[in-house]
Amino acid sequence: MIDWVYNHIYNALCGLFFAIIGYFAEIHGAVHVMWAALLFDLIAGILASVLKRKERFSMSKIFIAIGRAIGATVLVALLFAMDKEMHQEIAASYNIAAWLISGFYAWSASENMDTLTGGRIFGMLKGFIEKRVEQNTGVDLKKDTISDKSS
Repeated sequence: MIDWVYNHIYNALCGLFFAIIGYFAEIHGAVHVMWAALLFDLIAGILASVLKRKERFSMSKIFIAIGRAIGATVLVALLFAMDKEMHQEIAASYNIAAWLISGFYAWSASENMDTLTGGRIFGMLKGFIEKRVEQNTGVDLKKDTISDKSS
């Protein structure tokens, strides 16, 4: 019995891995968009901090961003599983969460690009996102940012 388990554990683990991948295959598009928004924001943020704010490059910023993205991915996967297993069909909560997370990454990226390039289009885009968020949620992004809370 032990020899059989030892000889077939790799097959069982591969089967489990691909079963999990198959179960969550439906959300791959939302996760790809979230990660693309994260990467764009991360690159823009690093460039803005190094080139414009003259800060030193730190790998800890990358690890923090990746940790947050993994957390967001796990949250979206959990919401997907909850929707699917509890037969909640009113609204796809995982899609809403992925949309919000990607939107905040886009807002942050537009803020970093505005700092980096000084281009008017990024400032307008940032303002548009701020207005839409305030209209739809009542949250004022100008007032509720981390830098304002630390003051």
